[in-house]
Parts: sequence; structure tokens; C-alpha cells
Amino acid sequence: MTALHQVGINVLSLAAGLGIASISLGFAARDVLSNIIAGLFIFWDKPFVIGDLIEASDEYGEVREITLRTTRITTPDGKLVSIPNSVLVNTKIKSYTTEPHLQLKVDAPIDLREDIGKARSIMLSLIEGDERFLKAPLPAVTVTDLGDNSITLRLTVWLQDERKHVAVTAELREAIKRAFDKAGIMMPLQTIEIIRRRYLPNAADDKQD
Repeated sequence: MTALHQVGINVLSLAAGLGIASISLGFAARDVLSNIIAGLFIFWDKPFVIGDLIEASDEYGEVREITLRTTRITTPDGKLVSIPNSVLVNTKIKSYTTEPHLQLKVDAPIDLREDIGKARSIMLSLIEGDERFLKAPLPAVTVTDLGDNSITLRLTVWLQDERKHVAVTAELREAIKRAFDKAGIMMPLQTIEIIRRRYLPNAADDKQD
């Protein structure tokens, strides 16, 4: 310890630093070990395999790689996401490979003064006869929100091929907007409330005058 003091090293600070480092390494090792054990469970149990479409931990995509520590999926917008295996074994996993049909939900807000029945009929007509959607369960349009100046309608329909859900969702949104414009159905505009305050002169101002 004397030699360490001679070169300007504080022994207590060094010991504390080593202790913190040991604790940090301990936590890191524990995380690595838990992910590896979870990876082994995934290899044995096979809740999904490479190529499956899954939804887990708020992520949806195609399984591209399964390692001992992480599982990598590609999302519909092309992002590669790595999910720790310890997270996967402790969360609900939904596989769309065994359930190929996907429920699609598209929201469309309309002005509060518009006719809900008319808007509903227009939205349903957009998918009528389209073979990309299932005939049963029946598609539906429901009211999901009542705002200060808007009503939100939700189109719920089952898609034949879940891999196309991103493109079909975007297409439906555009189609709804065009159909509403053609029918004269107004969509809500964002409003900003401007408050004007009127200041009364105080006694000090009167004296100055």
C-alpha cells in the first residue's frame, strides 16, 4: 500500500472502484447467462423458427436469426431488431405463420358534424369484392373515439396474406381520404385556441400619467 501511495494512488478509491467494477461485471454476466439459458429453451421448445412471422415485445416481423443470446427479426419497414432471448421467454409470443390471416384496423377521423352512417358505408364499400380480404368474419366500422371536434371511425377487416399488411394499410388510408373528399365528408382540422388577455392599468400607471 505504501508503494501505491508513493505513486499517488488512493487505495480506498481503488478498492471502491474495483468493487463497483466487480458488481457491474456480475450483473453483466448474469444477463448473458440468462439470455443463453433462454436461447437453449427456444432451441429445444421451438416456439418459432427462422422464417416465421411473430409478434413479441411490441415488435412484429420475420425471424431472420436465432442465436444463444438474441433473436433477430426484420420488421415490415426493413429494420433489423434484436430481442434478448430472456425477454422472449418471459413474454407472450404470437405466431402468424400458423395463423396466416391478420386482422387489419384502419382509423379514420371525420368532422363531428358529419353523418356517421354515410362515412361507414363509404369505408365498407372500399373493401367490398376485394379478394385480399376475408368475407368472414364480417368487416365492420365502429366508433372508437369522440373528440371535441371529431369522431374516429375504425375499419376492422381480416387480410388474407398478413405479409402485405403494411402496403394494404397505407392503400386503405389513401382510398378512404379520396373517397371522403369525393363524397364531401370533412375530416377534422387541428384547431388552436388563442386567448387574448386584457390588462387593466394599475395605480402606478395612473400616477405616471
